[in-house]
Amino acid sequence: VTFPDFNTAPSPQTGSNGGLSHLLNVALGEFPTEEIHLKQEQAALNLSKSSNLSIPSSFQSAMKHPPNDKWKRACFVELEQLRKRHVYDLVDLSDEMKVIGHQWVFDLKQDADGTVTKFKARFCAQGDSQRPGIDCGETYAPTASLLCLHLLLSVAKFCKWNLASFDVSGAYFYSPEGRRYFVIWIHVDDGVVASNSALMLESFQIAIQSQLEVELFPTIHKIVGLHCSIDNNKIRLSQPSLIQGILKSYNRPIVKHESTMSTIYFVNQSQPTDSCMDSTSFQYFIGSLSYLVSGTRPDLAFAINKLARHSANPCLKHWLALDHLVGYLLQTQDFHLSLKPSSLDLDLWMDAGWGGSLERSHSGCLMKLGNCPIFWFSKKQTAVAFSTCAAEYIALSDATQHLVQVINHLTHFVSPFKKQILCENEAAIGISANALSRKRM
Repeated sequence: VTFPDFNTAPSPQTGSNGGLSHLLNVALGEFPTEEIHLKQEQAALNLSKSSNLSIPSSFQSAMKHPPNDKWKRACFVELEQLRKRHVYDLVDLSDEMKVIGHQWVFDLKQDADGTVTKFKARFCAQGDSQRPGIDCGETYAPTASLLCLHLLLSVAKFCKWNLASFDVSGAYFYSPEGRRYFVIWIHVDDGVVASNSALMLESFQIAIQSQLEVELFPTIHKIVGLHCSIDNNKIRLSQPSLIQGILKSYNRPIVKHESTMSTIYFVNQSQPTDSCMDSTSFQYFIGSLSYLVSGTRPDLAFAINKLARHSANPCLKHWLALDHLVGYLLQTQDFHLSLKPSSLDLDLWMDAGWGGSLERSHSGCLMKLGNCPIFWFSKKQTAVAFSTCAAEYIALSDATQHLVQVINHLTHFVSPFKKQILCENEAAIGISANALSRKRM
């Protein structure tokens, strides 16, 4: 890569994960990125909706096969964004400096029906090679949770607010120090804004467009992989693209026509004599299914958590259980999450399993706003419970922490509202309500 102001500066050579040598003699700032962007969008619209495009894992693989020209154009656009936002500086390399590697990351942007709308490329530094506290400081950047998204959409539907979404172009590059930004809900570069005033919503759109390169949408069709369908009665959330991707890439025989997940309950710990079978693929499917659970499918929460415990060393029985689970997913792929709250009252259900657990107990909870599920979890407890009361008390503590978070958010929208916690263990209720003795927990 040549830089107009530093023509004599050496450029780094291509590494195993790089690809800069394929873009030699490109003068940053002299490439018609706007024209490329428009042509790219038009070309994407001409693609088949059932496109079987695969996402390349490296720059070299992206350049080997069509549509390599579109991936290359996406790289040019990314380099121009880096220049425009002054992301980098050229410096003289000294002996004290530690040079880290780089890689290209590619992705496809799709709309709600799966049509490819944009080819995306990101030039990333390999930050995992840095030593925390020595080479870098705090690197964590919090983003809004799906719990907050479920809450916002439910409140907006109940209060009949206007909804809109936006996508920030090159959101990673807008980070001036000492300046804070407030948005209704944002996850990296995707955002949702709700308002009870169309005028306020229009003012927000004008203000944000004056500061950022933002693509605004008058409604919500797809956000962070969740497909959103809004009508007069309810909001429906689903993840058909993720489900189809899982079913398409699952190369094992699927146990078809399964309407239950009963075999998951009989999956126990691996024995020393059990042989590990392809842990990488197992972890891939568990990770994909975990995001499906957090987005729209609470019915899969227990099964996925149960199987995830064996991700490091899955054996045949765990793969058979996963076959069964994928078969259940095939039968229920049209399931969706409906948000139609009848009120803004909060109900929290929680439970724990102690007698059937050989190791640590299992906790589960479901939180509803009105009659809409907005949060759930199913997980192994972090502490060893010595009684049913202790297991229920731990589950109650974990679930209540999330309830407090939702209450803090909800008070910004409406007040007052009712809230109740439902627990079936009298001893745990007594300890929580009256601070009874914990000596025998």
